[in-house]
Amino acid sequence: MKFYLIALAILFASTGYSQCEFGVSQTDHGGGSISFSVQNDSLPLGYYSFEFGDGESTSYDTLADLSHSYEIKDAVYPFNVNFIAADSSCTYSYTDSVYVSGTNCEFWVDTMTFNAGENIDSAIFVAHFYENNFDGYFTFDMGNGSNSPELFVNDTTWMHSYDNNTEMYEATFTYHAYDSSCSYTTTAPIIFPQNTPSCNFTVQQLLERDMFARRMKESKPIRLHELMYPIIPPKYDVGFVV
Repeated sequence: MKFYLIALAILFASTGYSQCEFGVSQTDHGGGSISFSVQNDSLPLGYYSFEFGDGESTSYDTLADLSHSYEIKDAVYPFNVNFIAADSSCTYSYTDSVYVSGTNCEFWVDTMTFNAGENIDSAIFVAHFYENNFDGYFTFDMGNGSNSPELFVNDTTWMHSYDNNTEMYEATFTYHAYDSSCSYTTTAPIIFPQNTPSCNFTVQQLLERDMFARRMKESKPIRLHELMYPIIPPKYDVGFVV
């Protein structure tokens, strides 16, 4: 009996835990999935309640890995584990936090436009990721009623043709990671130079406007980009045109 007590004391000393104390290890499996494992094989029989920090909770009675999926990534969640021994001999509460990693899906799109023939204007789109993590697919709204490009050059480069009797378009691109860890949407304005409103006005016509004529008379400066405001629709970025 004395030898047993000594061995038991050595075991607790080696683990650093008293009878009901424990730690919790974390393993990040990606995509918001985290598994938790209680660290103390000498715990008596009992029951655990686990609060994950995102409003979800569960109860269990084993020391096996407990997995949980967090919807919001790139975030820190506090979690709490409460243990009650089956014979009510002891209780213990453990509190810590877990960082749930995510995948950066952000990207931007370069656009190049050109004339592809009579009554046909085309645009080439190239997606660039801020991080080299391409492992998914794109969905499209090309801005003219089509939900797909006409030509896939590769997974991140596409071409689409437009009727040149419409002056401007705005395409929308959404990236979806295969593991559902993230998605991201961005837009790209499409402006064909030969079809822009600037082709329908002369500098003389613009300078005849009161806002410019008065400043000309008073010898006040007029910036080049200011000449674009009267002819470019407000939803488009003048800086993109000039």
